[in-house]
Amino acid sequence: MPFLIMQGELDDNVLPEVQEKFTRTYRAAGGECDYRFLENSVHQWVAQPGVQTDKAREVVKEFIARQLLKG
Repeated sequence: MPFLIMQGELDDNVLPEVQEKFTRTYRAAGGECDYRFLENSVHQWVAQPGVQTDKAREVVKEFIARQLLKG
């Protein structure tokens, strides 16, 4: 199953290292994982309007579109 992870650089709740390890493990188990690292972003950056939130929305749209094309 395809998986999308968007990790904020400044996230102090779920550390980037944890998500990177999960991504490696998921891929090693045969899963498809699209990992995106967003600079200058805290844990819930998408809760506030801004450039990074707009970028996150575009990443989600692109991810969904890719999955639909595979379908």
